[in-house]
Amino acid sequence: MLRRFILAAVLVVVISPPCGADWQYTKWGMTPAEVLAASKGAARATTEEEKQGGRLRPSGQEPVLVAPWKSEQFEFTAKFYFSKEGERLNFVYLRLVSGSPDALLGDLKAKYSKALLSDEGEFLVHVVWHSGKDQVSYLALGKDVVLISYQQLSDANNHGL
Repeated sequence: MLRRFILAAVLVVVISPPCGADWQYTKWGMTPAEVLAASKGAARATTEEEKQGGRLRPSGQEPVLVAPWKSEQFEFTAKFYFSKEGERLNFVYLRLVSGSPDALLGDLKAKYSKALLSDEGEFLVHVVWHSGKDQVSYLALGKDVVLISYQQLSDANNHGL
């Protein structure tokens, strides 16, 4: 019996998807309604001002939903972006509201290990990791603007970055 339990535990670890897949309570490809439901009331539709302030260039994508997010000592505002071709979740931006940018970067480095790209200057810090099917990016402009982005590297048809 113990042998079966150990074998089952090993199989779960071996075949489980990577921890970085998707973002928290969301899955890539969810509709806005599905993200709203998964957030259990935390997410809401963005205001016009939030849409304009969150527009991505050059794609012109605007955030559709926004939610507060807290992880340990860090507080964020999360913005959810959806594909234009079907309104499917494909990008999440987190803006640090409270917490140390240096501690956040340290935690991300510990979680994702070796960076794909790392440019750490005096004013600008940009670090990118690939984790499973996700790309995770940390961008800090001084200590006032600190962003983390999560996006899908490819979809079920292997389209994407």
